[in-house]
Amino acid sequence: MRAARKKDGTPYAQTHLRSLNNQLDAILNHAANHYRLARNPMKGLRKMGKKRAGEMRF
Repeated sequence: MRAARKKDGTPYAQTHLRSLNNQLDAILNHAANHYRLARNPMKGLRKMGKKRAGEMRF
């Protein structure tokens, strides 16, 4: 996901990558709890991206 680029070639924002990481983790947690997934493969991995975005300047 870190190597993925937008159509114009720019990388995705770090906060966007963090959001995707959180969503995937939630999906896998749900599967582990309700659909017999042996365990969440993301458990114990470091989160990617930044928690807070930088200041927006207009």
